[in-house]
Amino acid sequence: MVWFTISHLLLKPFNALLVGLGVGGTVVYQTLVNKLDMTIMGKEFNFGSDINSAVLGTIESGWDKLIAFVQSYEPQNVGGAAIEVITETLAVGLQAIGVAIPGALEATATVGQWLLSLGLGNVAVIVSWLYLIGGSKYLFDKTKDIMAGSLKNRLIKDVEAEVSAVKDQQSTVTPQELDALSKIRID
Repeated sequence: MVWFTISHLLLKPFNALLVGLGVGGTVVYQTLVNKLDMTIMGKEFNFGSDINSAVLGTIESGWDKLIAFVQSYEPQNVGGAAIEVITETLAVGLQAIGVAIPGALEATATVGQWLLSLGLGNVAVIVSWLYLIGGSKYLFDKTKDIMAGSLKNRLIKDVEAEVSAVKDQQSTVTPQELDALSKIRID
């Protein structure tokens, strides 16, 4: 599992970006929820907990509706029994995911807090900079072949235009000027 996570999620720049965005979004959300729970003049205001409950309730309601929709298939005859078995199996799988995800998120948050308490926050900063630099280099390498041709053509056109403008501005050289130019020595 660790090897899969490292090789498929962290070593591929786009996947690492998606993981980083997910983790960053989760951290921002949790920070917002925690900061909105406050005490003002001795009275507790739980705006963050209320928002968190509303968001989680909405997600749970949507998940339950999805499961109910999947389970709602009723076969008209014996031929549809196979679809019924598949939809019921899918519904059970969705229910299992619905039970497992909150526990996995809570465990991940606990492990993350534990790792940060060990001082791995500095390592995370260094690794995030390495990913940012590596991702920028990756994007540059992917786009340089596409952009090089158009930039080269544009540069050649600009140089040719300048050369033709200089040629148009030049006057004809007289034989006396040619003779004077030929006598100049550069040492």
